Amino acid sequence: MTTEPPVVWNYTDLIGTDFGGPGPSLGTYSEAVVRLEEGDVVEFILQNTRALNGVAEFHPWHAHGYSFYIVGRGTGIFDPEKDVGTYNEVNPVLRDTVTLYPLNWVALRFVASNPGAWFFHCHLLSHQVMGMGFTVVTQPDMLPALDDNLLSCPDYLYEDFEGLAAPTSSASFLNHFPWMFSMSTLLALFF
Repeated sequence: MTTEPPVVWNYTDLIGTDFGGPGPSLGTYSEAVVRLEEGDVVEFILQNTRALNGVAEFHPWHAHGYSFYIVGRGTGIFDPEKDVGTYNEVNPVLRDTVTLYPLNWVALRFVASNPGAWFFHCHLLSHQVMGMGFTVVTQPDMLPALDDNLLSCPDYLYEDFEGLAAPTSSASFLNHFPWMFSMSTLLALFF
C-alpha cells in the first residue's frame, strides 16, 4: 500500500495555476476507488479548501461499512511534518461521520476488516451529485457469488468489451466495472 497520496496539490496557490489546485490544473480524471486488503490500516486526510467559487463550506463526511477513529484535526493546510505529531492515538473518537470544517483538515484511521464495496461521501446531496465521494473496496475476492437474479444487465452490454465475459461474482464485477461504484472527488487521500 502506498504511503503517498496519488495527487499532491498546493492548496495555498491560486486555483487553476500549474501548481495550484484542486481545479482545472488537475489534468486527468480517474476512478475514485480505493482498493484494500483485509487487515490494512488506512488513514485518510480530508482537506477542506475553497471551492472554485472562492467559498469554503462544511462537509459532513460519512462512511458506509466502516467506523473510523478521528485521530487528528486542525486548521489550515495539513502538514505531515508537524500535524502527525498532534494526533490523539490514546483515546480517539470512533465515528462513522465527521464534520470537516471550512479551511480545516481531519485525519481518519481504520482497519480494513469488512469485505465489500463501501461508499464514503459528503452527506450533502448537492455535494454527492458533484462527485464528492469515493468507494472503498475491501477484499472483493471474499464476497460471495451473485445470484442469477441479481445480474440484471443483459449479455449484449458486454459485447463492447473484448474478451470480457459477463461477471459471475461480485468480485469480478468490481474488477471489470469499477466505474459503476466510483465518483470523481476533490480531496486529498493519504493511505
